[in-house]
Amino acid sequence: MPAAGTPGMATEVGRMINNAASLVCIAAIAFVWREALHDYLVLSSPAERRFRQIYVGSFSLLVAITLLWVSGARPGSLAADWQAMLLTSSAVLTLAGGLVAVQYRLRHPLSVSGGLERSRAVPSDDEQSDVLAQRILRAIEDENLLTTSNLKVAEFAARVGELEYKVTRCITNRLRYRNFNHLLNSYRVERAKRLFDDADCQHLNIASIAYDCGFNSLGPFNRAFRQHTGITPREYRRNSD
Repeated sequence: MPAAGTPGMATEVGRMINNAASLVCIAAIAFVWREALHDYLVLSSPAERRFRQIYVGSFSLLVAITLLWVSGARPGSLAADWQAMLLTSSAVLTLAGGLVAVQYRLRHPLSVSGGLERSRAVPSDDEQSDVLAQRILRAIEDENLLTTSNLKVAEFAARVGELEYKVTRCITNRLRYRNFNHLLNSYRVERAKRLFDDADCQHLNIASIAYDCGFNSLGPFNRAFRQHTGITPREYRRNSD
C-alpha cells in the first residue's frame, strides 16, 4: 500500500508546486504593473511618462502572448507548434527589456526632491476640502439656487460641479453641518430674518416670506426657524418691530 501511494503523493506535491509557481508569477506581474503605473498621473516629465507607456505596453504584450495565447494551447494549433520558440523569445525579450529599463533608470534617476515636487503639485485632501467648501458656500449664497423649492443634494452637487458624496462629506466634515438640509435651512432662515428686518417687507405675511425663501409650507419653515433661532418667526418679527 505505501509503495502504491507514493506516485500519487508525488503527483499532488508536483501539482501544489505548479500552483505555487503560478501564484508567484501572477504576483510578479501585478507588482511590475503597480510599480510602472505608480504616480503616473502626477508625473510632470513627458519622457518619463512615455518610457512607462512603452514599458507597460511591451510587458503586457508579452504576458498576453505567453499566458493568454500559448499557455494551454490545443495540440496541433499554431500556438502549440510554436510554443517552445514563443516562450523562449518572450523570456529573452523580458530579460532584455528589464536590462533596458535598468539602464534607463540609471541614466534618468527619479530624485527624492523631484518626487516631493510632484507630491506638492497635487493638492492635499485638506486643501481640496477647503476649495470644495468655498465652492459650496458660493453656490448656497446664490439666491436663485437657495430659494429653489424641493432642492435636492443631487441637484445642488450638479450645480457645484462635484460628485454628490463628496459634497455631502464636505458639508458634514468640513462645514460641520449635520446634513445638506441643515445647511440649506440655515441659509434660508438667515434670508428670512433679513426680510423680517427689512422695512420694505413689513407688508409681507409670514407665509409669503416662507415661500420666498424656498419652503413649501409654514410647518417646515416654523420648525427650521425655531431650530436655528430658538424662537418662532412670529416672535422674531414681533421682537424686531
